[in-house]
Amino acid sequence: MEIFRASWLKYLKTAVFLLCAAGCSVPVNSSEETFSRLDGGELTYAALTQGPRTVLFLWTTWCPHCRSALAALDTRCAELDQRVEYYFVNLGEAGEVVERYAENKKFTPCTRERIILDRRAAVAKRYRVVGIPTYVFLKDGDPVHKGYSLNAQVLQEVFENE
Repeated sequence: MEIFRASWLKYLKTAVFLLCAAGCSVPVNSSEETFSRLDGGELTYAALTQGPRTVLFLWTTWCPHCRSALAALDTRCAELDQRVEYYFVNLGEAGEVVERYAENKKFTPCTRERIILDRRAAVAKRYRVVGIPTYVFLKDGDPVHKGYSLNAQVLQEVFENE
């Protein structure tokens, strides 16, 4: 019973966090945010979004759909379209939690180098993301599409039909 209650509270806390992200103001301009990378180092919001074509995958370790989507991305990480920058943005979790998860799942270096830790969910707030997993598609830093799947057809529709 205690394990169930702890899990339930974790889900509830994150759900409230994400709902707040959709409507609460961001205390610091998200364009000034700096994020930690799972593989070490930091990345600014500007660097995260400056590419001509960028896909941000927003996820958490506790979300079943996020876990399956990230596993699929990990499997084909090396085959992802090289004309697009991909970042896997973890929302609100401690680096140790994400590191432990990545180790348990034996993520490839390709995936690990793309994992960004967004402890304050600034990216979710910036793009008004209310559910996860979510893919945010950016062209030259501007959002052009937000969705729940990633495949060749979506990439072509979003990035090629300019």
